[in-house]
Amino acid sequence: MSLENDPDKFLKRYSYLREWVNECAVCHHKGYRPDTPDPGLGARVSTYARLRRLFDELVLDDNGMCEQCSSVQQ
Repeated sequence: MSLENDPDKFLKRYSYLREWVNECAVCHHKGYRPDTPDPGLGARVSTYARLRRLFDELVLDDNGMCEQCSSVQQ
């Protein structure tokens, strides 16, 4: 799988983007944080755009769980 389609390879190469990736504490699903910068204009446009293509948005609750895991825990 190429860097273009493999989220793990992409994050390995662009490790500075890890700060914009959430991971559920229970199921370990990964997704980009809701406050991830919009690709907009600038030097890192293509990397942020790729991040958003490779991952879905992932909101975590106060316990670090995704919506699905949080609903099962309650």
